[in-house]
Amino acid sequence: MSVVSRRRVVPAILAALGLMVVTPAAAQIKMGSYPNSKAVIDGAKAGSAGAVHAGLLAGGSPNARDSNDKPVLAIAADTRDSATLALLLESGANVNLAGSDGRTALHEAAQRGDADAVALLLRHGADTNVMDREGRTPLSLAAEAGSVPSIKALLDAKADPTRADYSGREPLDWANDMHHNAAAQLLASHEDAQ
Repeated sequence: MSVVSRRRVVPAILAALGLMVVTPAAAQIKMGSYPNSKAVIDGAKAGSAGAVHAGLLAGGSPNARDSNDKPVLAIAADTRDSATLALLLESGANVNLAGSDGRTALHEAAQRGDADAVALLLRHGADTNVMDREGRTPLSLAAEAGSVPSIKALLDAKADPTRADYSGREPLDWANDMHHNAAAQLLASHEDAQ
């Protein structure tokens, strides 16, 4: 019997005997088989902190990922669900966990212009200068959204206003291109002060 065959047969035999195979938690999260993670993900997508809480109590992971590899914390930020965001953070969610696109919850909150979520994530240690696969930082996304409160929070947390994305555009360029004058003025004044 080949090694590949044994890997499939042994767990099946153990399951038939009523025994379970213990898989490390990190592997379970990546594979999506962590108990009740689907309930956590579905609850976050629905904006239901209660459903997320129930999924967590039943063994779901605060670091679960959906089928597109998006972390549940980023899902909560994307849906502007502050109650779920806070619950996941208090339950041990990795604030800097990124999806396959390189985006974290801070990217999502900044892109939505959700200054309260940005502030909450920053209080939990979110990396202000993390880049997604296009080289975009949360600050460039907040600048594109024109969210002055988010931009201010990110700058106060030491986000680099001169960090260009892979196309060569800085946050100020995004604010100017989208005609967000107040955001552009804030970014320009911060660059001048440095």
